[in-house]
Amino acid sequence: MKNSRRSVAATMAALAMLAGISAPQAAFAQEDWTWSTPADVSTADFRYDNAPDVPIVIDSEGRMMIIWKTVDGNFYRMASRTSLNGVDWTEPEYFTPANKDVSDAVLATDNTGRVTAMWLDYSGNDPIILSSTFDGESWLPAVQVTPNEGRYENLAVVADSTGLLTAIWTNQGACSIDSSTSTDGQTWTVPVPVTTDSGRCPYAPQIVADASNRLTAIWNADDGQVSQFIVVEASTSTTPGTWSSAEVLSTVGEDARDMTLATTKGGLAVAAWKSEQGTGPTIKSRSSQSGASWSPLESHGSESSDYPGLYAGPSGKVLVSWRAGAGGSDGMLVTSSDDGVAWTSPVRISPAGDTPFEERAHFSEDSCGQIVATWSTLVESQQTFFVQSSTSVNGIDWSSPVNPASSADISFFTTLVEDSHGRVTAVWRALSGGTMLLQTSTMNKPACVSAPVLANTGADTTAIGASLAASAGLLAAGLLALAAMRRRARIR
Repeated sequence: MKNSRRSVAATMAALAMLAGISAPQAAFAQEDWTWSTPADVSTADFRYDNAPDVPIVIDSEGRMMIIWKTVDGNFYRMASRTSLNGVDWTEPEYFTPANKDVSDAVLATDNTGRVTAMWLDYSGNDPIILSSTFDGESWLPAVQVTPNEGRYENLAVVADSTGLLTAIWTNQGACSIDSSTSTDGQTWTVPVPVTTDSGRCPYAPQIVADASNRLTAIWNADDGQVSQFIVVEASTSTTPGTWSSAEVLSTVGEDARDMTLATTKGGLAVAAWKSEQGTGPTIKSRSSQSGASWSPLESHGSESSDYPGLYAGPSGKVLVSWRAGAGGSDGMLVTSSDDGVAWTSPVRISPAGDTPFEERAHFSEDSCGQIVATWSTLVESQQTFFVQSSTSVNGIDWSSPVNPASSADISFFTTLVEDSHGRVTAVWRALSGGTMLLQTSTMNKPACVSAPVLANTGADTTAIGASLAASAGLLAAGLLALAAMRRRARIR
């Protein structure tokens, strides 16, 4: 399997080793851009085991859905909670069937407030893809999306402005990227190939939709050469079930990895990746406006940059970030563009002396261009890492970072969502008192327009979570397991 599932045991082992080491306090940021006290989302009865790369989505009304993998008896299931403010959350509930092992869930939400989750069910000889929809009140029964025959992995799903869902995934049995659509999340079309190449076996697709409902997808594939390096390919769709011919975006022979994709509402699609075998700057990007030809390659960073990140906000600005220097020694850098071709000079958002951890930066922006960034910092001298957050009103000047998860022993893997009122909710994984948790915090940015206060869910705010003792075996695995987890999390 080219993109292995993350090992829960390895994650817990590596993090449990560091229990009891307090994260250092970061400098204070802008006075009115402050984070709320972190709240635990996972609970003692629905304890954290793992989470998707993007565990949270938000709809046009500001309702958030968060999911994570938990243990139910002898099986792995997915649990969820919803919130209107990022502070008060409904009681957790399972949304995948009982007595089934699941993993690799993905989420999509549309303007009607419907949330659709898809996941891999590993109960049979080969995994199959299932889907369920939250209709605003409850999760509907799961439905099967793929046939029983096949070897499926690497799910991705997106909803366009009409509510049409498009899911794509790797079908290793057919050496193809397959696609299916649904108008309700419960009835799916027969899967069709987006691209098929038995000699190169494409895998690990990503998909985005712009305001005109144009879909853009990228994926990795072998380059077809004896050397067997990896390339990034792309395709677009304006008609459900029909895709353009695949186009190679990266340079053959340079081994393109850690790819990422974003699109603006105006239709500017940007893809970025790390070029591992080329010369010069390692972070590469290309862009396409409204489905037109992809631009020439743009280079960012230095010869030793990695972990490229992409974000497209409501202002139409696209941000590219990366970890600069060997092992992040030159910090986390950011550049921005309005057209995907002309980019600003990179600026460092992490303080001098700080070393970013092995993950992408994440961003959130409102319609006024006020930006929040998060990333994780590695403190080698203390063998710990923690979430950092910085703010900007122009993408160039950034505030001194703060640590929104300061009460945790360690924290990492952040994700951000923002509602139309400028309320930002951050989600991260944390080790606190020996217990692995999924935590959240919110930031209310200075309003750029007058807006009413969002409703409170009225959810029970009783303290949740209980310590889960880390075993001696977990403590012994430590940093070696963490390194293995990070290698598996990368493409190939």
